[in-house]
Amino acid sequence: MARINFIRAGRRVGRLLVLRRAGSNKRGRLWLCICDCGRKKLINTNSLHNVKSCGCLYRGGRFPSFVGRRFGVCL
Repeated sequence: MARINFIRAGRRVGRLLVLRRAGSNKRGRLWLCICDCGRKKLINTNSLHNVKSCGCLYRGGRFPSFVGRRFGVCL
């Protein structure tokens, strides 16, 4: 996968849209991103090349939901 060398507001990375630069920390620059699901998240420049979403792809997507389903005989 190609590394992202040039970051600017408006760039789309996976399901994330880069809104603006949000400062820096000891690991580098931070970017404020918004996911397609609506959550905002701060992402490191170094992490932007392998992040696909805010985490919504992993929440609830791995295991099926059993809410509201019936098993066995219900009297």
